[in-house]
Amino acid sequence: MDKPALFCEQCGARLPLKARFCEQCGAAAAAPFTHPSQPTPKAADPHPIPPSASLEWIIGHVPVDHITNDRRGRVVQREGEMLITSQRLLYLYNGFWKDEERWFSIQSEWEQTLGGELGEVPMDKWRAVADAYDFAGPDWKALYACALDDLLRASQHNFALPLEMIVAADVTLNDDEQDRLNLLLEDNSRRQFMLYLALGRPCYHFLAEALGPARVTLAAVGR
Repeated sequence: MDKPALFCEQCGARLPLKARFCEQCGAAAAAPFTHPSQPTPKAADPHPIPPSASLEWIIGHVPVDHITNDRRGRVVQREGEMLITSQRLLYLYNGFWKDEERWFSIQSEWEQTLGGELGEVPMDKWRAVADAYDFAGPDWKALYACALDDLLRASQHNFALPLEMIVAADVTLNDDEQDRLNLLLEDNSRRQFMLYLALGRPCYHFLAEALGPARVTLAAVGR
């Protein structure tokens, strides 16, 4: 495409391309037309925000019984999986997410490693094995790949608690029975859980990372 012709601003005469002066009146020619230059690229942010900073990710998970009441007021225990994420605490009922089968297999492996069943071997040895377990390992690849909201919608018993709703989380290690978790919510209601396989310490660490250590306590009984 030809460049646009220039005209003298003084007398209106047509100017040859690249002319510096008008041949008719001698006036200086205006600067030739140029296309606007491309914007200068912005310098890279020295402190970029990681893409994952605005996303939700799983910090940890433990098998639990949710202790609640049915419609008749009777106490019921529903087996499930508790997921502690960067934004919420999720309870998934085992009627859909059947992680109890996977945990039974893990328990058998631990018993073979320790040479005895839970309750038969010293609890400090059992807890040491539990503390060293990789909760994000290959056993749980499918869980970490799931869309969390899809899991929540799978059962009417599932629920999620935003972390800002949780005022305090109390974890109790119990060598004689099962470890427990008690949540105090901002409306003064409570949610209670039993933790399987002496996983109280991992649960405490997951909650402390999610909520901050000031809102989580760890106590021990039965010793």
